[in-house]
This record gives sequence, C-alpha cells and structure tokens, in this order.
Amino acid sequence: MAGIPKVKITFDADFDDLKKGIKGGQAEVESFADKVGDFGKKAAAAFAVAAVAAAAYAVKIGVDGVKAAIEDQESQVQLAQALKNTVTASDETIAATEKMITQMSRASGVADDELRPAFAQLVRGTGSLTKAQEAMSLAMDIQAGTGQDLRSVTDALASAYAGNLKGLKGLSPEITKMIREGDGLSAVIEVLGNNFEGAADVAGKSAQGQLALMSGAFTDMKESIGIALLP
Repeated sequence: MAGIPKVKITFDADFDDLKKGIKGGQAEVESFADKVGDFGKKAAAAFAVAAVAAAAYAVKIGVDGVKAAIEDQESQVQLAQALKNTVTASDETIAATEKMITQMSRASGVADDELRPAFAQLVRGTGSLTKAQEAMSLAMDIQAGTGQDLRSVTDALASAYAGNLKGLKGLSPEITKMIREGDGLSAVIEVLGNNFEGAADVAGKSAQGQLALMSGAFTDMKESIGIALLP
C-alpha cells in the first residue's frame, strides 16, 4: 500500500502538465487562427486592389488597341491607294504587299505603320513594284547602318529614282564624289548596296533589335485586341 500514494502523486502531476499543455496549445491555435484571419483579410484587400488595377489596365489596353487598330487600318488604306494609283495593283497584289510588310516588320522590329508610308513613297518614286521592293530592302539596310530614320532614307532613294541624286549624298561619303563625277543611279545604288548589305539583319539580331521585336509583338497584340473591339 505504500506505493499507492506515489502513483497517485505522479498521475496528478502528469495530469496537471497535460492541462497546461492543452491550454498552451489552445492559445497557440487561437493565435494562429487570428493570424490566418488577419492574413485572409489583408490578402482579400490586396486581391481587390490587384483586380481593380488589372481592370484599369485592361481598359487601357483596349483603348490603346482601338487607337492602334485605327492607325494601322489607315496606313493600310493609304498604301493600297498608292499601289492602285501608281502601278494599278490588284487586290491580290495589295494583299501580297501587306504580307511582305508584315514579314519585314517581324524580322526588323520596325513598325508596319512606319514601313507602309516608306514603301508607298518608293513605289511612287520608282513607278515599279519590283524596284520599290528592291529599294525598300536597301533602305532597311541603310537605315540600320547609318541610324537615320527610315522615312528620310526612303525619301532620298525615291527622289534618286525620279532623277534627283542629291539626297543620297548624306548616306555614304563617296556618293558626293560619284555624283560630282557624273556616275548614274545604278552605280550609286550598287555602292550603297555593297556598303550596307546585311546591316538590317545584323541589327535585328542585336539586343536592341530583339527588344524592338518584342515591342512590335506587343503592338501587334494591342492592334488585334483593338480590331476585335472595333464595330
């Protein structure tokens, strides 16, 4: 019988420790629950703010997209009219030209809205779709090699095909001497071609060119959204 009190005492101590442990655990669970609740409230608020911001950005994308789509369609109409007026282009030829413009834009990162008026100017200057295509390829190389804007280069080339070579002087140093000595357009074009051949391709593969390509892809996406939103 002497061992019974010892057993009882040990049990009571263990039971007290158990009660303390349960109470402490309960407090921790309640504290954790409060923290989870606070986090849930904060997360809900954060998600609400994010949803509002996303909605606002979506509206901006839609507005920018519609504007970009309208500008894109306007440049298509202007190019189509130039092709019809200058070379009596058919709908099939116009569609093929648009495909060419798209391919050039995706390869170079130059916006199609910039390529269309440049190409239209070359068509008017050369009076030939084939020559305009050759001149456009050359213009892209010159633009990449000199850093001049594409429209200035195509204006100079268009004027040269129309008989005025003076605008080409600023494109390459030796052109001035060639013009002064009486060299014709074909000789000047050949020199320009040799000097800048492949410049557009190299520029398109550079880091800056890759960024331009990504920017162009984003613009195309906005235009697609804008077209879908147009009546």
